[in-house]
Amino acid sequence: MKRTWMLWFLLAAAGCDAAGYSLWLLTPREKRNVDAEFPNLKNHTVAVVFYVDEKTQLDYPNVCLTLGAKVAEQLRQHVKNVKVIDPLRVIRYQDENLHWDTQDKKTTATDLKADFLLIVSLVEFSTRVPGQMNAFQGRISAEAKLYDSILDEGDNLLWESKRGLDVVYPKLPQYSERMEPHIRQETEQKFADMLAKKFYDHEIEINVEDE
Repeated sequence: MKRTWMLWFLLAAAGCDAAGYSLWLLTPREKRNVDAEFPNLKNHTVAVVFYVDEKTQLDYPNVCLTLGAKVAEQLRQHVKNVKVIDPLRVIRYQDENLHWDTQDKKTTATDLKADFLLIVSLVEFSTRVPGQMNAFQGRISAEAKLYDSILDEGDNLLWESKRGLDVVYPKLPQYSERMEPHIRQETEQKFADMLAKKFYDHEIEINVEDE
């Protein structure tokens, strides 16, 4: 407590702006509850399947594995008793069934022994600013749909993302190539967190400026 007041005193002496910023840092953030858009994954098995175009797969060969692993981890951590099919098993299935994307979703879910099939279509995946080879910034844009393995094809779409799942990290491009692995890691993690939150109740901080 003494350190907090000492910090406040020093910043106050430095000027009102610094003191105001300190007070902002020390003030508890207001939060609000957000309900899951689809709360029924708990106690079930889900397979997360990524659809990626050929160019993205050539530029980022292991994107389905790295993203799939992060999404699986977030779901396992936050959704009660959910079982997520191993991403390696999903990728192997896609490799062995080249027309998986045109067959009915019920078949895919059944083959993978999953109750639900979460298909994530990557619209954009990049770690570089378009048109600037030396500017690094993670960008992921995707659409997601959840299918049931029991209902008949045509009726088994249970949920879809109402708006695009978009992540840009960091806010400003970086110009050091050494930053690219970190940027990719953080961008993928933020995307996985964003997607997983569609399936469990959670809290978010309220930004007064956005109200």
